[in-house]
Amino acid sequence: MGTAYIMMANVVSINLDAILAVIGILVLLSVGILLTILLIRLNKMLSRVDKILKNRQADIDKTVKNLPELTENISELASEAASVAKSVNKISGNVENVTSKVSVGNVLGNIPNIIKYAKQAYEYVMNLIASRREDIVDEDEEFETDD
Repeated sequence: MGTAYIMMANVVSINLDAILAVIGILVLLSVGILLTILLIRLNKMLSRVDKILKNRQADIDKTVKNLPELTENISELASEAASVAKSVNKISGNVENVTSKVSVGNVLGNIPNIIKYAKQAYEYVMNLIASRREDIVDEDEEFETDD
């Protein structure tokens, strides 16, 4: 009889530890590449921000320099607003007093006085507004001349 040849194929065995090690290395390599890309983009972004800050440094310094003055002006405006509110309360109190004392017959006889008081109240309010406008104009002129 003839000789039977049994061919034996080379058997390559790969164990699970080797597969996991290769996968782990690939994952670490991918994470490293992603971190590198992230750092490059972050560096570009920070350089853009730095360039913008350098270009605007004079404006930033000017704004920071004016912050205390602006804060003081806001404080003054708040106190003046409180003063105007008190004045309005006084005027409204006076109006209530006048309206409570006025009768129909009394109104017709006192129309000149009512007009006079209304005119005085109007002038008082207008003077308050005008004086505040003058203060604002003066402050604006001072602010413009400081440049």
